[in-house]
Amino acid sequence: MRDGRKGVRNIVRLLSPRVYNPFKISGIERLIKEDEGTIEFVISEKGNLFDNKFDHVVIFDLPAGDSRFILQREGFYELVFYRISTSYGFRVTRLNISKLKNSRGLHIFVVWSPKGDKLYAGDIERRVGLLGADSVDISTQVIKGKDGSYILIGDEGVDVRMVYVKIGKKIISEPSAIDLFNFSIEKSKFYSKIAKEISYLKLFVFKLG
Repeated sequence: MRDGRKGVRNIVRLLSPRVYNPFKISGIERLIKEDEGTIEFVISEKGNLFDNKFDHVVIFDLPAGDSRFILQREGFYELVFYRISTSYGFRVTRLNISKLKNSRGLHIFVVWSPKGDKLYAGDIERRVGLLGADSVDISTQVIKGKDGSYILIGDEGVDVRMVYVKIGKKIISEPSAIDLFNFSIEKSKFYSKIAKEISYLKLFVFKLG
């Protein structure tokens, strides 16, 4: 969809069901509490984290119930935490970590709750100290597909009611019976309103004539 102010806008985005667990902890999806919790870890070998040949580097992508928790480095240099949930929607936390570029390692805390999420990062030498950022809620509907993928629907000022997602011949997501029923009711009301407005316009033109 093209918008005059924002250019091309992604109204429907599909997130692959493939995840990435660098912690090598078996059954980690059962250990993470979906509604509220904290992940704390240290990156002792930065590897390609600050390599500007890569526009983004995935640190982790973890499932938890009907949610996905994704942490990655984007641009030069932002640490970004994405919380994608059918219950809480789409939350994004961005933290500028350019001050930590020359440190030997990073100490990272990711915190989430129903009220909002927080992201903290500090250098292990403690010369810079702890940096922090709060989450922002993005106006997006989140649907979990039948194959474990996530469909992110909508944008600011855009109302998308129903979505079919199909890969090849396989249906990933489709509206429920109640969604179809509610949509048909709204459509009937809309067309009824349009019909009344057209009738009024015809009557107005007839009287003018």
